[in-house]
Amino acid sequence: MGDILVGTASWADKSLVDSKLFYPKEAKTAEARLRHYATNFRLVEIVSSYSALPAPPVAELCGPARTGYDIKAFRVFTRHQTPPKVLPPDIREALGPLAEKKNVYYEDFPPELMDEMWGRFRVALEASALDGWEDEEAPIQ
Repeated sequence: MGDILVGTASWADKSLVDSKLFYPKEAKTAEARLRHYATNFRLVEIVSSYSALPAPPVAELCGPARTGYDIKAFRVFTRHQTPPKVLPPDIREALGPLAEKKNVYYEDFPPELMDEMWGRFRVALEASALDGWEDEEAPIQ
């Protein structure tokens, strides 16, 4: 049986940061908060990848090598409603009139366009080798 890693649902969750109970006063930046978080938990959940398709390079993550990562899949991949405005401009344009809908779904995408999006997601993760993410409080554009 493998290791079981435990962490919180989001290291940058607003309620966790605002509570001032977990992070020390001097941890005012995402980098400082992540460093502190990683000294207490071995698993870091990255949730910004659900809100927006990440693009490489994804910046530098400051967690120690012992930290594992749980990368949340982009919402359209999990068949959730996705406002076209969160898609990269060229993907939105390729959708044509579908981009005018309030929300699009996995089934709305032609297979070649979905393959392109999966490819970009994979490249963003590989390019960083999970050594990098922006502060997850803002979607990665």
